[in-house]
Amino acid sequence: PGGVQLDPLKKFYKDGYSIVRGVDSTVSVAISDGFQAPRSWNGFMAPKEFKNVHLDTHHYQVFDDAFKTFIDQHVKLACSLPKDRLSGVDKPLIVGEWSGAMTDCAMYL
Repeated sequence: PGGVQLDPLKKFYKDGYSIVRGVDSTVSVAISDGFQAPRSWNGFMAPKEFKNVHLDTHHYQVFDDAFKTFIDQHVKLACSLPKDRLSGVDKPLIVGEWSGAMTDCAMYL
């Protein structure tokens, strides 16, 4: 999804972490989920070895068929997000962007 190649991305994250830690051992380091499910990053840069790493995720209901549902289904999907998609992650999670838009406005951007 999204055309992200995970192996080079993971190498970039580890290299970047080392560079940041060479300057400051306490600052938070945020990595993107690369449009993958947040739990799929469990075990990568695990908290025991990599200190103060946070995973950033973005959730949009508009870029798939979710925006074609009725309003009650749409709201139910948004409310299930924490339990279904955001739980069980082994590092602190940041929801950097989120949208429960009801229409795909991308054609107007």
